Amino acid sequence: MKQLIISLALASLLMLTGSVQAQVSITQSDMPTVGDTIRYSITDQIGGFDFQQTGAGLTWDFSMLEHQSQQVQSYLSASAINALFGLFFGMNVIASPMEFEFPNSPIDIPDFYSFHKKSSSLFTKEGYGGLVEGFPVPMKFS
Repeated sequence: MKQLIISLALASLLMLTGSVQAQVSITQSDMPTVGDTIRYSITDQIGGFDFQQTGAGLTWDFSMLEHQSQQVQSYLSASAINALFGLFFGMNVIASPMEFEFPNSPIDIPDFYSFHKKSSSLFTKEGYGGLVEGFPVPMKFS
């Protein structure tokens, strides 16, 4: 009898482990921090995907996509770019360089950044900032 109970328990355990599925959990450790880099790929071959489709058992397979280009996003300390950015946005904020252009304008901001704040429950974009003629110009979201 004891052997039958153990066998049934083992069989039940095997059946359960084969069908268990869970939602993806994203935590603070998944978000970038100072010194991190993220490589991402860009493609225009997204035909055939229905991004409105959701539900249990849905799997998206992107393995056949080929990238047209790749870029690396790096994360820096806001105060490492300029101490005034650290004072304005806060010392625990990270910054990532980004491209920014004013088309047909004499204004050039080659050093432009997106500022992000990470906590145990949120990863938020705090604002933008750039060095204009070497002077920091922050633009904080409200």
